[in-house]
Amino acid sequence: VAARCAGGFPPAAPAADTAPPTSWTVRTPIVTYWAGPPMTDATARQMAAGGWNLVWCREPELDVAQRHGLRAQLTDPLLAPASLADPAHQEKLDALIARVRQHPALYSYFITDEPNAKDFPALGRLVAHLRERDPERTGGHISQFNNSAHGGSHLTIQQFKCLFPSRHFAPQ
Repeated sequence: VAARCAGGFPPAAPAADTAPPTSWTVRTPIVTYWAGPPMTDATARQMAAGGWNLVWCREPELDVAQRHGLRAQLTDPLLAPASLADPAHQEKLDALIARVRQHPALYSYFITDEPNAKDFPALGRLVAHLRERDPERTGGHISQFNNSAHGGSHLTIQQFKCLFPSRHFAPQ
């Protein structure tokens, strides 16, 4: 895919077991929402009582999510490709990841919503950076509408593979 989506970022490290899974088991389905209020104890109680299990949190709110048995999707302005372009911001991003990656409530990192295809190389570099520093997660959450509101660009399978390299995609 054109110099790895024109970004030249390294592919994800190969997994020890490169065979595709023979079966897939549904575990607890994700029940979430778009954005939402700050995660206070009252909000977390309401979310848990309503059957929601993945909440949007800032770093200081991770403990709130944990207290209520909720999984958390971390939001932070540092979770953006621009953080990799500035050494000071990258250092802050790396420190954030180091602080939160072992938190029991952390489920994912929210990166962006409906990006334009032209942003995929930079987003791919950020996903690879996150995976390198927190291999327990997929790298980050990027909402992608199949016909992006930003310029009408479609997410092709090549672009998807660029953003989310996986041992489950067969070589073409």
